[in-house]
Amino acid sequence: MAQGLDLSRFLLLPEMKLQRVNSGPGGFLIEVVKVRPPFEICPHCASPSNVSYGRRQVLIRDEPFRGKQVTLKILKRRYYCKNCKKAFMEPISGIWPRRRTTQRFRQAVQFACSRYSNLSQVRRDFNCSSSFVYKAFYEQLEVKLREYQPPWPKAVGIDEHFFSRSKGYTEFTTVFSDLTKSRLRDAVLGKDKKAGPPSAH
Repeated sequence: MAQGLDLSRFLLLPEMKLQRVNSGPGGFLIEVVKVRPPFEICPHCASPSNVSYGRRQVLIRDEPFRGKQVTLKILKRRYYCKNCKKAFMEPISGIWPRRRTTQRFRQAVQFACSRYSNLSQVRRDFNCSSSFVYKAFYEQLEVKLREYQPPWPKAVGIDEHFFSRSKGYTEFTTVFSDLTKSRLRDAVLGKDKKAGPPSAH
């Protein structure tokens, strides 16, 4: 019981309630459930809903604890929105939608990449693939970059520039300017809507 209290104190995500802790050679399996709020917000139409529509268990990788792997076994509730007639899963703070790892796990991978001498050691310690290591590393760097950027101004100027490469190939760059301070804010390769700017997403 003491071990379960220790884990719940340091490892549980916000709004989560500990159900059971199973430990073995492979690490910890922590069974949790979200403390049920009065309602959840539908991600499709932003309407509140408290209509239960079943449950589903998911396994989520979390940050290692004392050198051992941690897996969260979460009993997630499904809700039905009467407004848009669609079902949705309850959100879990600290886990992005459609992810099988917590943000803490991905942040730990990014931190290990900056501290370890090689990425093979990161892959072994976190028991993940090389592609996941690279993806988590650059993803978390982008998150940190957005945190340091000031909010977008009310007046933004957009301009397109082009330059020619060899063999007559032309590329475009979209430039975003802060008109209130008369300075460059961002530049994105391309000129379609999908291109950016990344810091405005």
